[in-house]
Amino acid sequence: CVAPRRGAEPLAGIVSMSGYLPARGRWQVAEGSRRVPVGFFHGTADEVVKSDWAEQALLALQAQDVASSSIKLYTGMGHSAVQEEIADVAAFIRHALGPAAGGAGASL
Repeated sequence: CVAPRRGAEPLAGIVSMSGYLPARGRWQVAEGSRRVPVGFFHGTADEVVKSDWAEQALLALQAQDVASSSIKLYTGMGHSAVQEEIADVAAFIRHALGPAAGGAGASL
């Protein structure tokens, strides 16, 4: 059962940079965690963690009704980071943290 929590409070969001979800199909997202936004940020030329794996992870989350799961792919980027990705991750975090951080999501 996947239940992202920080103490007694749910997480504001989850960021995956060049990541994926192992053991697809052998876990379930806890009911209360389906509103936690998940953002995948991945290069299309990643030779370590294939971008297909991140896309499959996104589909697995969506199949379990994780409402705010998304992916941003960066053409030609390998297993690294570029400024555009860093800016996109920062925007995702601001949105997830909410008005206190200058975003629109629920506050932490």
